[in-house]
Amino acid sequence: MGPRNRVSEAIVLSALLLKLLLLAALYPRVPGMVLAPDSPTYVRPARALLLHGTFSPSPEAAPAPEVVRTPGFPLLVAGVYAVAGERPWLVAAVNALLCAGTAILVGWIAQGLGGARAGSAAVLLFSLEPSTFHSSTTVMSEPLFTFLLCASAWVLCRPGPPLGLARALAAGAALGGATLVRPVLYPLLLPAVLAVGVGLRAARRSLPAALGVASGFALPLVVLVGGWQLRNWLRTGDATFSHVGNAALYFFRSAAVEAGREGRTLPEQQRRQGWDEFLYRFGFSGGERETFGERRYSDLHPETARLTLPQLSRLYRERALAVFRAEPARTARLHAKGLFLLWASPPTVMWAYEYGLFRPDPEVRDAYLSLWLRESVRLFWERHRALAVLSVLSVVPVAVLLVAAARGLFRCAFRRDLATHAVLLSLLVYLTAVHAGPESLDDRMRVPLVPFVAVYAGLGLAAGAGRAREPVAREGRDSG
Repeated sequence: MGPRNRVSEAIVLSALLLKLLLLAALYPRVPGMVLAPDSPTYVRPARALLLHGTFSPSPEAAPAPEVVRTPGFPLLVAGVYAVAGERPWLVAAVNALLCAGTAILVGWIAQGLGGARAGSAAVLLFSLEPSTFHSSTTVMSEPLFTFLLCASAWVLCRPGPPLGLARALAAGAALGGATLVRPVLYPLLLPAVLAVGVGLRAARRSLPAALGVASGFALPLVVLVGGWQLRNWLRTGDATFSHVGNAALYFFRSAAVEAGREGRTLPEQQRRQGWDEFLYRFGFSGGERETFGERRYSDLHPETARLTLPQLSRLYRERALAVFRAEPARTARLHAKGLFLLWASPPTVMWAYEYGLFRPDPEVRDAYLSLWLRESVRLFWERHRALAVLSVLSVVPVAVLLVAAARGLFRCAFRRDLATHAVLLSLLVYLTAVHAGPESLDDRMRVPLVPFVAVYAGLGLAAGAGRAREPVAREGRDSG
């Protein structure tokens, strides 16, 4: 448990109550509000697990193994469905509870670094961030992933006795669980284990003690992540942890580079690269007929239809890397734009779409998805002015968060608790690097980053408030 803070607790409970009331009031009228475009890719494996006892892409595909989605979030969905029936709104409610848990962890971390005022400010800014608020009322993996990641960071960083074996096991289990929810953390695992060992040695722990604690941190990672890879190898002959990253690399990042070079829209380039095949083979569509109509998949894609999914995934990766090598400058510009969009993409676009309030025409959709920023702004202003205004307003809390975080980072960081700052900033930099691409147009990509930014934003606001009170206190002492 962390330190008590009644102000933070009141903020967390208020935000949670607001989300639950929102679900209760709107879900009966707008059931689609809890379903993002990717939600079925988590729900179908969960239903296969419940109906057939096998982790498959869908009940219809059982017993074929699911190797695209990792099992973390589908297991949560399956658990909710097993207890309460197939009620998506209950999964969204559980996500709201997980987001409340993340807010508490954010407050604990910030309070440990800067006191109660910093903890309360961090919780407030985290709770007000629109993308975090929205994602916590949908059937998506971000709330569970973010909660487990923050739990791992808190266990590693919490004040008190030095890191011991029990805490290392708990931190490793949380990090391994987060990786099973979203495989984006997979490349970070080995460096994290090494960093724990090096950090313990830097803190003058003996070599045997450092090795023991680092091994305790690594053990859950080996069991959870290695266990999933072993399952994949036994079922498919390929131990790749997840194949979704290779597909994203090819159909979003390299496709965006190619589209820019050829002067095409991103959706057009994706279709030329085999978008329909990707949807079908990776389980993002309902089946062959839904994807291809009356035509057969093997007739449309004869060269790749014979490949296994792991082979197709590797082919996607090879093609994407070839594009990046051929166009390094364009690739760098694309990622710079992705970094900007990671914090500038308005949450209201996805929100309005899921609530059924916004259905863009093809020109607006293509400009938006192709990252044509000026054209998108012009079209939204001309054709969807109310949404454009709301989009600008929705980015204001994000801007406040970033300004406060910059202030907290430059004025409060590195004065003490260097190990804590190393953990927080390493996670923030890594998550920023891996999410800065065309897919960051979906504002949910920034959700896992928000807790760490909120910690520094809380430190920045608390420091500013403290300095503002100093002249008042000094004046009172002088007059006395």
